[in-house]
Amino acid sequence: MRIVRTSVWLTILALTPLQATAESGVHHQLEVTLEPSSHGIEVVDRIAVSQGTTELEFRLHGGLEIVSVEGGEIEESSGVDTDGPVPVREYRARAEQPGQLTLHYRGTIHHPVQREAEEYARS
Repeated sequence: MRIVRTSVWLTILALTPLQATAESGVHHQLEVTLEPSSHGIEVVDRIAVSQGTTELEFRLHGGLEIVSVEGGEIEESSGVDTDGPVPVREYRARAEQPGQLTLHYRGTIHHPVQREAEEYARS
């Protein structure tokens, strides 16, 4: 059960728009399918944006691939950034019009729990 919670948590954090504020009115409705045995995840993310917002920047876990987009287009603004504890990709989304953008993405998220001694040995 812990793997399921971790996968969903990482996905939700990674989807937070980089420049969105509380006033910007960005809301996500997620449909998530998890496959714990293979560390797989598939997501349909319906992003509702407030009037006047047609462009968003966001991050996804580096192990996830955008399969399709409805209501706009996506541009990858950087390759996989592996400098942090979790690999991420940055994207820029442009909605065709203010309202809703839907992303379909999937992939694998697997970060096994390690003992502290193993972490120190890697440094």
